[in-house]
Amino acid sequence: MEKIQEKSEITIELNKVPIQWELDKGNLTFFGIDSALFWTDPSISNMLAPIVDELGMDLFRLLVAYSSSLGTEADYHAMISTLATNFKDGFLSWGKAVSAAGWGSFEILEYNPIDRQAVVIVKNPWELSTQKNLQGEKRWGAPFLQGKLIGIFSHAFKVPCWANDTCYFDAETPYVEIRIFQSGMTIMDELKKLRQKRMLDKERELTAMVDLRTIELQQAKDEIEKYSVTLEQKVEERTANLVDLNIQLEQEIKIRKNAEAKLEELNRELLELSFTDKLTGIANRRRFDTVLLTEWSRALRSRCSLCLIIGDVDWFKKYNDSYGHQAGDNCLQLVANVLQRNAKRVSDLVARYGGEEFALILPITDGEQAKSIVEKIIMDFRDLNIPHSLSEYGHVTMSFGIAVVVPRVDQTVELFLKAADDALYSAKKEGRNKCVMLNYDT
Repeated sequence: MEKIQEKSEITIELNKVPIQWELDKGNLTFFGIDSALFWTDPSISNMLAPIVDELGMDLFRLLVAYSSSLGTEADYHAMISTLATNFKDGFLSWGKAVSAAGWGSFEILEYNPIDRQAVVIVKNPWELSTQKNLQGEKRWGAPFLQGKLIGIFSHAFKVPCWANDTCYFDAETPYVEIRIFQSGMTIMDELKKLRQKRMLDKERELTAMVDLRTIELQQAKDEIEKYSVTLEQKVEERTANLVDLNIQLEQEIKIRKNAEAKLEELNRELLELSFTDKLTGIANRRRFDTVLLTEWSRALRSRCSLCLIIGDVDWFKKYNDSYGHQAGDNCLQLVANVLQRNAKRVSDLVARYGGEEFALILPITDGEQAKSIVEKIIMDFRDLNIPHSLSEYGHVTMSFGIAVVVPRVDQTVELFLKAADDALYSAKKEGRNKCVMLNYDT
């Protein structure tokens, strides 16, 4: 160790990557490129989290993906010329090289150059390490790796590609699964659409604000005109009171401004409450309807699967009648907790659908994954063992209906919702405490 410390220049090679330190200059190079070493958490996390809050999740992800896609043509040519004689081996060699910089461990689960599809797993990526201590709704996924693989595979498949990233933060070994496929979507096009939407939203906000201010100014003008008429009629007899009237007017304006500020604060609180179920604290039916339409449109654009699960507490009326409404409320709160624990991704939504019915919206989820999630939920209820003497199973259980679809333009979200409801009805009919899945393809 002492011998190493005496050197002013140290060079090592990891996975065929030269790494050099010039200690007297304070320089670090990786692949001969000037580099720097930061802690993923808290340093990078503290740098990026405020930017996500400022820009919004969607714009931040697209900007990072676009930036990371730059220079991927050089990466691709290095893979097929310097690192290997074919793309797949070259990609894995490249993955080993960048793993030396903490990018994570790369695996190819699927590679189909004919259909232009691939699935890549990256274990322990730096992006997930950066977000590990953030709350679920604050996590932004892996847009850096998403953009990098979009660029590389677009060159490899020689067609524009898109990639969807699914992050598993709570796995024993955190990893991200990235599915690459041929697509008409591009990062630049999506950026343009998002920016245009933001611009239109901002214009609408400004227009509404201008309209509101115009009304307020007109009302103030009307009030001033009324005061002016009164003052003109009684100017001689009320000259002595003019100062008092001006003070009164200023006080009224101050009170009005305070009232407007309070009203804005109350409106913000009301908006938040309007999307939250008061009893369970999860999303309510209004929030569910909004998110379902949004995710349906997103899945239609990206040609990805969408899963809807509707669950119902078995024999809940008997439970309420037997144990009382307070126990029934406590039971619904426990049900919401179990469902929330099993919907782990940022994009997943758990909502109270109505009464003892609950719903889960799971984007980019196929039938097998959805069934696995529901089976885990059913096991959790068994382990929770909430007594229910009037149930055939002796404890509180739930039945679930699952519907999975890759939406088409000739399909409707209403029939998709009905498919999940029909599946729930079948589960009830078949004895409860189980799930039934229907593929919505009509």
